[in-house]
Amino acid sequence: MTYANASHTGLKTEWDFSRIYSSIQDPQIEKDLESIVKKCSMFAKKYADKKFVKTASALAASLKDWELLNTQCNPVCLWFLELQKTIDSGNVELQAKITRLSDIYTKAAKELIFYTNAISKIDVKKQKTFLADKKLAPYKYLLKLAFAEGKYALSDAEEKILTEKSAVSHDAWITLQDTYENKQTVRHGKKIIPLS
Repeated sequence: MTYANASHTGLKTEWDFSRIYSSIQDPQIEKDLESIVKKCSMFAKKYADKKFVKTASALAASLKDWELLNTQCNPVCLWFLELQKTIDSGNVELQAKITRLSDIYTKAAKELIFYTNAISKIDVKKQKTFLADKKLAPYKYLLKLAFAEGKYALSDAEEKILTEKSAVSHDAWITLQDTYENKQTVRHGKKIIPLS
């Protein structure tokens, strides 16, 4: 991320997001999110049968695909919009777009819950075998975490509900905080200046 120089002070005071997207209306934002949704859907279809938990080779191959998916599906488009919101927190159009696209992203992410849930619920005897397998060595730490969380994992349907409710609650809290912060002002001389 680069900054523009303030001419009178030489300080860098403005973000320049043009390397990411040209504006909040940039059609590439929607295209990038569509690409994420498509990749998540393809991954979900490929591994929906959960056969990847049967052998170390199958699990290793799926984890490699999972790693690639996570690399390719970073929601830069949403990060961009959130950063824009820090600059223009009163922009209703921007907030609406963030909400709409976040909902789409959350829906895509929910379709992948089965994957990590299936790994976390692998039989304890098989877990030990997988942790000792050389094919899974690069993923040993990830697997240990998944196995440790397995005893607390709910069904796929219940995990989807929690994910959805968590996203809604988080968004509501952030909106409340933003609204509060946007109403904050300071008096400078005879002027009242908004902090946002």
